[in-house]
Amino acid sequence: MKAIINNSQVDAWQITTTDDTPDWVITAFNRKLIWWNTPEKDALVVATPRLGVSMGTTGWYLIKSPENTYRVISEKSFHKDYQLVSK
Repeated sequence: MKAIINNSQVDAWQITTTDDTPDWVITAFNRKLIWWNTPEKDALVVATPRLGVSMGTTGWYLIKSPENTYRVISEKSFHKDYQLVSK
């Protein structure tokens, strides 16, 4: 899906193990930029330049910026700060 924050369009994926996974997320997994922290696939780990790694759980959102950086945010923060453009 696409979302807007601060006049920038980003890619967003609500972290889940049951939905169709977008190509950009599969690419991030293949490049080892993101990975599951548990065998149950309920905690996603994201490599970040400033923090090293950050984690999000199912229901949170993985965000890919136009600069190809990744981060996870809570569902509450996503709905508060982002405007959904398309699913």
